[in-house]
Amino acid sequence: MASKIAELFDKAATLPGRGKLQESVDNPNIEVQRKIIRVATRFFADVGYRRTNIADIAIESGIGKGSIYLHFKSKKDLFLSCQLAEELAILPQLEAIEKLPKKSKLSAYLEISLTFATKAPLTRALMSRPQDFATILEDTRVKSLVMEGHRYIAEEYINPVAKNLDVTEQETLAAVISMVVTAIHYVPQSIFDTSGLKTKDLIRVLTKIIDQGTQNTSSI
Repeated sequence: MASKIAELFDKAATLPGRGKLQESVDNPNIEVQRKIIRVATRFFADVGYRRTNIADIAIESGIGKGSIYLHFKSKKDLFLSCQLAEELAILPQLEAIEKLPKKSKLSAYLEISLTFATKAPLTRALMSRPQDFATILEDTRVKSLVMEGHRYIAEEYINPVAKNLDVTEQETLAAVISMVVTAIHYVPQSIFDTSGLKTKDLIRVLTKIIDQGTQNTSSI
């Protein structure tokens, strides 16, 4: 039986314009596809969508240019597949949270989400340089699905440590937490480089502030 978070990811992954899900491990081409995704992700993140060349991806992947199109129908399809693969990479960690003690879930979720926000190369590029990708991105964030995600965060992570808040307040807090995580994507690496602040310290402090703040919140 699929976990609750896996079901949410499945819904998001099948929305229009989300790219190609990686095929079963039984497929002999799976390793080739994974290598293409890894190489393409680096190109898209480093130089943007327009300047990324399929021929360069093929050379670094050790295959012919035409072979790329045996797996991905276009550069746009490849890009969207890279984006989807990056997001799905943290699913096993999020699934593991569901097995933790209830009061440990929020801090674990924050640590995983904030770490992703500071390290996911393609997602950070999308957020910090949206003009490089604006012509190919479609709005796949269906409002109802976003709200469903907030309800999940409220029920699974916030409710166990803030039962004094009503359902509406818990979902509002979940939306705020989601916005904070999203905002971290926008912080350029240069800020960390010049401040001397290590990302692990940022994650540790933010996790502690939000976790303790949530537990001490009487109303919002």
